[in-house]
Amino acid sequence: EMINLNKTLHEQTQRALELLQTEYKPKKISQKLEKFYTLGLNPFIEELEKQGVKLTLSQKEELIDWYKTKSTTLTAIKAQIETLDAAIDREVYTLFSLTAEEIAIVEGVE
Repeated sequence: EMINLNKTLHEQTQRALELLQTEYKPKKISQKLEKFYTLGLNPFIEELEKQGVKLTLSQKEELIDWYKTKSTTLTAIKAQIETLDAAIDREVYTLFSLTAEEIAIVEGVE
């Protein structure tokens, strides 16, 4: 399941980036744009503009709707991955009978 979720996230993100590249032709797909769904709407548009994309008002309106849909979908997949990852961690901790202190060390919590 984890592999499928990661594959889905990657494929949908790549498809979205291909669309951005084709439609808006940014100078490059920056690291921020690669994770566009985590940015928030205004930082996303600002990042596109940093990459030389000039948007008309109607393009912005269309892009806002597209962004909201994609962001919601990709964020939900990312949340599923994180939930599953946490469940796997708990199973491993139980399997190895780790104490709270040992778990804190593994998770890097002080």
